[in-house]
Amino acid sequence: MKVVVKTIFRDKYTRKVYKLDDEIDVTDKRYEEIKQYVEKIEDKKEEDEKIDTQEADVEETEDKKEDNEKIDTQETDVEKTNNKKENDKKKKKANK
Repeated sequence: MKVVVKTIFRDKYTRKVYKLDDEIDVTDKRYEEIKQYVEKIEDKKEEDEKIDTQEADVEETEDKKEDNEKIDTQETDVEKTNNKKENDKKKKKANK
């Protein structure tokens, strides 16, 4: 698994010093030993995917709201047209 260094540390086996933002490959066992100093890179990708999904959901919801507003406006226009027709009929009857 790939990890990125978040706190400078010295590897107890190799004595190598790892600096901030160094990317290293480690086994699961080794990760458990150094997890206080590193962060899984895969976690970042998953978080980014979750954020992208949430943004897509928000956009979809906003699009649905806009569509509903358009439908409401169209219904209002139809109601106005129907009311106008009814008023015209009433006027014609009143003129007779």
